[in-house]
Amino acid sequence: MKGSMTSRERVLAAVDRRGPDRVPVDVGGTSFSTIVGLAYERLKARLGVGGETAYMKRKSRTVLLDESVARRLSTDTRPLLVGSPDGWQDFYLEDGSFRDEFGVLWRRAGDGHYAPLGNPLRDAGLGELATYPWPDPRNPGRIRGLREQARRLHEQGEYAVVLSMPVGFVHLSQYLRGYEQWLMDIVLNPRFLDALMDAALE
Repeated sequence: MKGSMTSRERVLAAVDRRGPDRVPVDVGGTSFSTIVGLAYERLKARLGVGGETAYMKRKSRTVLLDESVARRLSTDTRPLLVGSPDGWQDFYLEDGSFRDEFGVLWRRAGDGHYAPLGNPLRDAGLGELATYPWPDPRNPGRIRGLREQARRLHEQGEYAVVLSMPVGFVHLSQYLRGYEQWLMDIVLNPRFLDALMDAALE
């Protein structure tokens, strides 16, 4: 019967291919399923919601939904956010662009997303790839407080808690290499591309 399931039960039923009472709604459960900043500001104004906007990711300008907005949209999910590595802060330049922990330079165009315009491995070969200073994937800052955050979200409501993961290895390898060079590598340099994606995945 419609409305008989909690959000958590609804999402789990859909994942298990059992019939949920309705199609689950995910707006804001991950940085890939939320709203970008400019559109969100318009939505907040329309709904009469005030307060400062919190962002999940600066690069994509993706927002962390205010709880009142999430309820108005009847979204069944709430995000579990991975932390930032200890000892790292993005390095900002005077023009507002910044360099991330992988060495990629990001620049924002107007009110939109940041684009990866500085690609540190654009001209690299296998030798440079082998000696590249990769960030530590086991940095404790990445998971600090994750268990407590998950428990709090689980106990606060009957929503499905979704782990919002960092960007995948394919996109990361594109950011490091540059989209154009990455696409050419598919045909001209597949050995390097394989090694690059293996390193990004690790």
